[in-house]
This record gives sequence, structure tokens and C-alpha cells, in this order.
Amino acid sequence: MTRSNLVVAFLLAAATAVAGSAMAATTTEVVKVNDQSLLASFDQQINVCSFGINSAVDVQWNSSILRADGITRQSAIIVNVHYVNSCTGDDLTMSGFSLTPNGTVNGDLSRGHADAVVPVSTDPELGNVRTATVTLSLNWVGSGTITKISDRSKVGDGSVTFINNFFVNSRPGVATGTATATMPLNDPKHPGTIKPTFVNLIGTPSLAGSLGRDGFGTITIVRKTK
Repeated sequence: MTRSNLVVAFLLAAATAVAGSAMAATTTEVVKVNDQSLLASFDQQINVCSFGINSAVDVQWNSSILRADGITRQSAIIVNVHYVNSCTGDDLTMSGFSLTPNGTVNGDLSRGHADAVVPVSTDPELGNVRTATVTLSLNWVGSGTITKISDRSKVGDGSVTFINNFFVNSRPGVATGTATATMPLNDPKHPGTIKPTFVNLIGTPSLAGSLGRDGFGTITIVRKTK
């Protein structure tokens, strides 16, 4: 699971229940996005058993988000994780966000940084919800030409779906750094039980990345709840 277009997420409003006991309730909010952004997609493969371990991580940070109340302005970061461990039989897709990230971008989009602690969870509609916390610290280096692009994308396989619809002056870049989590994985020594397991989610530079400024448009966020 690798995505080149990422989106930001944060607290949602106005819950709407979905009919049927197997369906989750949802909350939805449309917000305005402004100013700077950082995006990166990582994919790591470790061959330690028949199919090995694969972790794909998508990150998007935005410096300025205007909430639907027209007053609250804040930064936000969203993280999507797909972690597959064929050694233990785990296949987890998790997503989440934080409203308290740290982030900076140079005016010429040559460098950027973001760090945060982000809670993530699986899709509640699938049952047996699993949660984790991703701790990340990433640095971007930009290269190439700055161009104005339209980001119209939909991402989110865990508990949150994010829909981008905005313009941004974007420069290609590469992100490096760390992303770790203690994840609820199957315990190979005790089949049928879950064991909190520390994992390094990335170990190589990003497959895709970008640095942005002068962002303008909206993001729609749909979050599933129990």
C-alpha cells in the first residue's frame, strides 16, 4: 500500500448514525486548507520468513487548517499505515491524525520538518478494533521546479477517510527519518493472543514526497466510530 497523494485529518463534527448493527456511525467535516504542506510515502520490505514483513506509511502535514466554525485555526498531521507480517499472520491497515504536530517549511521549499505522536486505529466496521500510536520525526529536502498543482485525492483505509480538493505550489522532495509504533500483533508463541510489539515502520528514504506552500481549497474528512 503506497500512496503518492496524502491528506490531513483532525477532529470531526456532527455525527450521523449509519443503519445496521454491523455499520459504524460516521462524523464528517469540510474544512479550509491554507499555507504550507509536507507529504511523503514510504514502503519497507524485510525478508525474514516466506513473504516477510512489509510496512507502508503515508504522511501529510498542513500548517494551517480553518475549521468549519470559521474561527479555529490549527496545524494537523495525518498518518496512514499498512503493516503486513506473514511470519505472524498480521495484516493491519490503520489511520489517524494529530492536531498538535510540530512542522516547518522553508519559503523556497528547499527543506522541511515534521514530528508528532499520532494515534491510529483500524476500521471499526471490520470489528475487533486495534489501536496503536505512531511516533515520527521526518525531514524533507526539496529539489526540482516549483509548480502549481491541483490535489484531488481520496485516501483512508482505516478509521478515517480524507478527501483533498485544493491547489498548492508544490516542489518534489525526499523525506527521511524515523517512524515507530508499538502495534497489537499476533503472538507467535501463544496463538490466538495479541501482544504489543515495537516496530520500526520505515528504514529507507520516501518513495514519493513533496513540499508545498500557498495551499488553498478544502479537505473533507469522514471518520468512522463504534
